[in-house]
Amino acid sequence: MHGEIFGKNRHVSLELRTKSKYAAYINKFNLPEKYRTSERDSPILHEPHNEAVFQRIKHLVVDTRFSPLMADDVSGLPATHIVVQEFDFFRNEGLMYAKRLRDHGVQTSVYLGKGFHDDFFRFSPIDFLNSKTVAKAFKSVCKFVTNVVL
Repeated sequence: MHGEIFGKNRHVSLELRTKSKYAAYINKFNLPEKYRTSERDSPILHEPHNEAVFQRIKHLVVDTRFSPLMADDVSGLPATHIVVQEFDFFRNEGLMYAKRLRDHGVQTSVYLGKGFHDDFFRFSPIDFLNSKTVAKAFKSVCKFVTNVVL
């Protein structure tokens, strides 16, 4: 049930998405074009949000400790590397956050893997270390640290 609610972005009210100060941060035009959903096809506009879920999590959705995308000011943050997967529940948020950071002058790189959101968590420790998905993401992190920090 919760996968259906979160997977279709029904955990956030339409008002927060369209009329709050956060609407500009989570606008689909902050995404690369290939990840934008047309308004005609958007479940956000056709399916009501789940009010019970929204009431339980609304304080988290805008808490910058949980969702840095919702911060009013992202300028002056350190260089940032964001790792997301193509089929990740948080892919869009990660890509939107990267755009906001770049728009505010923060050096930002993104690794967009070809896997699923659970690719990093479904393996045993041995499988995790031998996973091609994890290895590619880890290499992107090492490259970022080498180029930015060192």
